[in-house]
Amino acid sequence: MNETIPTQEHIDTCVFSRDKLAKNKHEYRHKIYSEILLSGGATCDEIEVALNMKHQTASCFISNLKDDELLYDTGDRRMTRYGRKAIVWKVCVPFSQESSGQMVFSK
Repeated sequence: MNETIPTQEHIDTCVFSRDKLAKNKHEYRHKIYSEILLSGGATCDEIEVALNMKHQTASCFISNLKDDELLYDTGDRRMTRYGRKAIVWKVCVPFSQESSGQMVFSK
């Protein structure tokens, strides 16, 4: 089996991408969580379209929210733009709201 050894340039770009996403982590989580909450459930593909987001970003943060037990797999499946079945995600528990009406994102 041929394994590719990452070059320093590859490692640097991965670190840059990770750090860039980390800076906006709460923003991405909040946008995805809010979209799923307001839509009553959504697939990753639907999130990508609604938020004009890359698949890798949307799926990463959906997994992150699922791991934090804020989203769950409904067991329902819907077709993506590419004709594949996709998980329909729903919100487990709404976050609290501040008096300003803003959703508080605690994690």
